[in-house]
Amino acid sequence: MSDETSKSPEIPDLKEKMDPVKIFAENAIQNQLIGKVIDGRFAVQSLLGTGATSSVYKALDSEKQRTVAIKVLHEHLAVNESLLSRFQREAKSAKILSHPNIAAVYDYAVSTDGTPYLIMEFADGETLSDVLNRVGYLPADRAIGIFFQICAALSAAHERSVIHRDLKPSNVILSTLADGSDFVKVLDFGCAQMMPMLGDTVLRLTQTGELLGSLLYMSPEQCLEEDADERSDVYSLGCVMYEVLTGKPALAAKTAFETMNKHMSTMPNSFAIARPDLSFPRGLEKIIFRCIAKAPDARYQTIASLMSELEAISLTSIEPVSSVSLRQADSAIRPLSKQDLSPAELNAKATVTFILVFAIGALITQRFVHQAFKDGLFGLSGYEVEAWSVLLFLVFVGLGASILSLRIEKIEKTRAIDKSKGDL
Repeated sequence: MSDETSKSPEIPDLKEKMDPVKIFAENAIQNQLIGKVIDGRFAVQSLLGTGATSSVYKALDSEKQRTVAIKVLHEHLAVNESLLSRFQREAKSAKILSHPNIAAVYDYAVSTDGTPYLIMEFADGETLSDVLNRVGYLPADRAIGIFFQICAALSAAHERSVIHRDLKPSNVILSTLADGSDFVKVLDFGCAQMMPMLGDTVLRLTQTGELLGSLLYMSPEQCLEEDADERSDVYSLGCVMYEVLTGKPALAAKTAFETMNKHMSTMPNSFAIARPDLSFPRGLEKIIFRCIAKAPDARYQTIASLMSELEAISLTSIEPVSSVSLRQADSAIRPLSKQDLSPAELNAKATVTFILVFAIGALITQRFVHQAFKDGLFGLSGYEVEAWSVLLFLVFVGLGASILSLRIEKIEKTRAIDKSKGDL
């Protein structure tokens, strides 16, 4: 594996800039739970991971005689009543999910000392993030099997109106079956909804290492703190698939702000540019780039439709990508956006159309009315009839022509963009 393959994204670990005393204190609090028994039932064995809002521990459930994962909300967040209520609601949402590829949430509870926690299925294995850090990228035949299982998990959640909102490689656990194939468990369904409660997105993204990782997979609408639906999960999955196949994040920059801007305005490099040394099944790049379209309407509208396209990919069509980019300009495949159809541009074109129609129509109508009503009408002189007729006729025709021109403009731009996407 080349050095380039294993490079990490060019995003500074801003977590290192936090107060070291605060970091030490938080780590001490997290580690002091190890060896403790929560509510006389859950014997905490080890720390599995920690993030911006919570820490996750491996524990033994003495009542059920099973190993579980316990997600404990950080102490400084446990006093926020709004966050607590949302944490509980999300736990209830995740609890209704039942699917082989989803790590189940068993229950929600508050410990005797007032700390809220989730009791979750313990998914034994290695995160997809750790796998990529170790091997760089995954070959297409293995990757597609993983993608299909992630899709199955997302589809099952979306059917119950649960959106993940924080899909990333560290939330995907891989275990190995007896036949050597991968088995996927997706973690943290629904729990990411509580993140907007913590304040401004940009501020949070520059303060926590966990959210810096999430930023690499956040949809444009999430970056803008707009409502996210299942198409936002489609976008995040597209970013995950791109990274799994190429070993490089789809969109990354030196700062969180620049990365957010890329998600909102830039498409990733083609496979031919990102990894000219690798081979991919024909059509796979097109699928992934449709997932990463900036406008939600330009993406797959459901995970089921994405699964259908992935299923149709033939691994026998694997071929080296050209050393020449498949797209001459990223902007050519940019989905329809406000910039493409800016009000200023369209209003200017509508005004020009109105003036042209008005001028031409005035000449035609003046001649017609002058000949037909040169002796006058309803007590009005011929010239007065002519003036009123021209005015009314041109107002209606001019407005109609302006509206029609706007409609044609939108249709033509949409067709051009769709065609450029289809040429990938």
